[in-house]
Amino acid sequence: MRKLLIRARNRLLPNPAVNTTSSDKSFVWACFEKTFGVERIHRLQGGLGNQMFQYAHAWALQHRFPARVRVDLCGFANVDPEMGYRIEKVFEMPDKFPRIPNNFARAAKAVTRLSGKDWSFEKTLEYKDAFISEDLRGFVQGYFPSFRYSRSIEPQLRRNFVFRQPAPPSALGALKAISGAEAVAVHVRRGDYLSPSHVDALGGICTPSYYRKAFELVRARVPGAAFFFFSDDPAWCRSEFGREAEMVIEGNAGDTSWVDMMLMSRCRHAIVANSSFSLWARWLGGMSGNICVGPDRFTNAGAHGARIEDILPPEFIRLDSGGAVVWNGIGHG
Repeated sequence: MRKLLIRARNRLLPNPAVNTTSSDKSFVWACFEKTFGVERIHRLQGGLGNQMFQYAHAWALQHRFPARVRVDLCGFANVDPEMGYRIEKVFEMPDKFPRIPNNFARAAKAVTRLSGKDWSFEKTLEYKDAFISEDLRGFVQGYFPSFRYSRSIEPQLRRNFVFRQPAPPSALGALKAISGAEAVAVHVRRGDYLSPSHVDALGGICTPSYYRKAFELVRARVPGAAFFFFSDDPAWCRSEFGREAEMVIEGNAGDTSWVDMMLMSRCRHAIVANSSFSLWARWLGGMSGNICVGPDRFTNAGAHGARIEDILPPEFIRLDSGGAVVWNGIGHG
């Protein structure tokens, strides 16, 4: 019965078009705004790194086009705990937006379906200027994984993305080792990237050859480089890269996954995976004067419309999956 009701709802109230913006609000949404005092609702989704990109986009849009904003957390109602909403638990977030109750959010979505517009939905990972240059109203949804959206508000991001807690006792040994070394954070993402639902889009990018060439490149530029590994598969890292590893950090997952991001941000240099998590860790630690290495793509051909120039900052040296240098990075010759 529930499936039948959902099908009937979708026929009567179809989803708005994807990859489109909506700045010309409908009469229906105008009435909704006047009644409930909400002009823009950002739907958040994904893991911690994704949430950071989405909040950065929301703040940047608010900076250019002030509005009465709420965030919608409906997408976290029935998800794996690893993908739960935790950005407000991890960071200080003095500029966080109020949350909209789930039932209220569902009613607002019904309004957008009735109007046939009032929903700006970016389904790809590609940067699109319209999603920051237009005064979007109604629902705003997408991953927005590009620092280009928020480069004008970097001070605000750094004010908000401050860790709420100090490193826990279990991480103090690693923190001390990182502080006393020419530390290089190495992020290895396996786990869900090898699952049937993700491997075609995300697998085979950061290969063993990619990492080995990155180690060679960093050693040539950073004498005494010490590699600290962060991974959801520490046993594989020890087996594959045991000789290179100064330390393989483990034990931080779920609600404590932020500890890995904190420790990675304290390393001076970085070799990132095709992951927003390690990308934000490097951003938090800064890139000026450091060696940062990343892959030449974040997704495989045809997946999500991603352009590496949109995602990876130009300071990064880019390697392909075979380890060849395809971009030397700004400031690295």
